[in-house]
Amino acid sequence: MDMKSFKTALLQILPEASESKNLKKGIDYCQRAKNAGADIALSPEMYNCGCTIPRNPEELKKLSVPENGEFVNSFKKLAKELNMAIGITFLEAFSPFPKNTVCIFDRFGSLILNTQKCTPAISQTNAYLPPEMIFTLLN
Repeated sequence: MDMKSFKTALLQILPEASESKNLKKGIDYCQRAKNAGADIALSPEMYNCGCTIPRNPEELKKLSVPENGEFVNSFKKLAKELNMAIGITFLEAFSPFPKNTVCIFDRFGSLILNTQKCTPAISQTNAYLPPEMIFTLLN
C-alpha cells in the first residue's frame, strides 16, 4: 500500500430483505471494493437489518446480532482473506436494548475499533428507549 494514498470504499448499497441476503451482498461488494483497489470498505448503516427500526422493542431485539456472531465474524474473516480493512455496522444485541455498533477490522482481521453511535432522534420514534439512550431534538 502506498502510504501517500488511502482508498476508502463507501458501500452505498441497498439492503436486502434478510440478514443472510445482506451478508451475501456485503461480502460481494467488499470483494468488488478490493478489486477496485480499496484499502478499507465501510458498510451502510446497521447493515445486518438494513437500518430497519421497528417501534416494538421485542421486534427490534429480534433484528440484533451479537458482535461475536456469524454476521460480524464473516466480515472479520473476509478482511483477512482480502487483506483489506472492513468497517461493518450492525444492530448489536445488548441489554436492555440493542446498540447501533460499528466494528472495524484491519487487513489482518483483527478488531481495531468497536464503538456505538448515539443518534439524535425525535422522541416519538423511540419512545420505548430509556432516557439515557435518547437525544431529543428541540424546536
